[in-house]
Formats: sequence, structure tokens, C-alpha cells
Amino acid sequence: MIYFERQTSRLCGVHAINALLQGPFFSASDLAAIARALDEEERSLLHDQLRRSSGSRAERSENVGDDGNFSIQVLCKALDVFGLSARYASADEERGTDAAKELAFVCNLREHWFALRRLGDAWWDLNSMHAAPKKIGTFYLDAFLNQLTAEGYSIFVVRDLAAAALPEMRGQNGEYGEWLSEEECLRLTSEAEAAQASGRARLAAESAIKTL
Repeated sequence: MIYFERQTSRLCGVHAINALLQGPFFSASDLAAIARALDEEERSLLHDQLRRSSGSRAERSENVGDDGNFSIQVLCKALDVFGLSARYASADEERGTDAAKELAFVCNLREHWFALRRLGDAWWDLNSMHAAPKKIGTFYLDAFLNQLTAEGYSIFVVRDLAAAALPEMRGQNGEYGEWLSEEECLRLTSEAEAAQASGRARLAAESAIKTL
């Protein structure tokens, strides 16, 4: 069974962390509390500079946007709760020549986060924008990561996952997620792709009719 959260509002950071950890470990409120704590810590360290800056800047959070988008510092702090670390690894020398030996990655482009996770013998794309987790061939993983890098994504490798003592969350859906079998994932992905193909064909036909 694979834990998956579909996109809700701008909470992709929450979805990415929970999908990576495989369970409803964090809520939006949990990450918001981490963001506030980080804000206070940063303001304390930069007290003199903030006093000289405008009041609006001092009040603006650097770790969570008004739309609920969380910073990498917040996600790293959430992972640290379970003794996990995330390191920037867009370059091959940082993530190693064989990415398949890792267990998880967190990927970011502008304001969207998603996780890649090895579960059993397979890698899964747990992007909350998808209808369901997408299976990635192990031999295709390096090419997939290189493609993401070329598209401008920042990639973070998550270490120490094998040794982490995570609470058992199987069967708990939480606020945003659900557990899916591999067969359900493949079926939902196939149905979504068929619907997209049908939609593209319909738009092409409508465009041709308008042209005529």
C-alpha cells in the first residue's frame, strides 16, 4: 500500500513530506508552527537589522507564504523531528552517480514541492498534482532526475531514512490522504492519462472546426 495526498490549496509542502514519510505525520498547522518558530529564531538572530528595517518586513514570514507555501527550512525542520536530513543534490556529484541507491528525494520548482520515494523494489513519483502515484523504472530514475534539473527543479536527497524510527501509520488517512494499492495507482494513472488524451483530442477537433 502506498500513502498519497492529492493537492489541496497550496499545501504541496505538507503533501510532499507526508508522502515521503508514508503517512499523515504533519498537518498544515504543524508546519505553520514550525515556520513561526523559525521566524522567531531568525528575528532573534537578526534583531538589530530588523529594528532598522520597516515594520512590514519584520512581520512578514520568510518561511511560509500567505497562500500556505512552506520554505525548505520548514520541511528540513519537519524531517529533523525523525532524525532525517535533506541536502541539496541537483548536481550528480552531490546525489551520487547511482541515484537508485538512495531512498527519497524532495523536488521543488518555484512554489511546488513533491517527493520521490523508493518503496520496495520500485521508485514512485508522489507528486500531489497527479491523480495517483506514478511508478518510475529504477533504470529511468537518473534520467528523470536529470530532466527535472534541466527544467529548473531544485532536488534534495533525504538521508538516514532506513534507520529512522517512524511510528506505524498504515491505514490512517489523516486530513488529506489515502492508501492505494499498486494496482489502484496504475489504474488511476491510466484513467487520468486517457482523460487527458481525450481532452486534447476534443480541443484539437474543436480548433479544426473553428478553423473550417
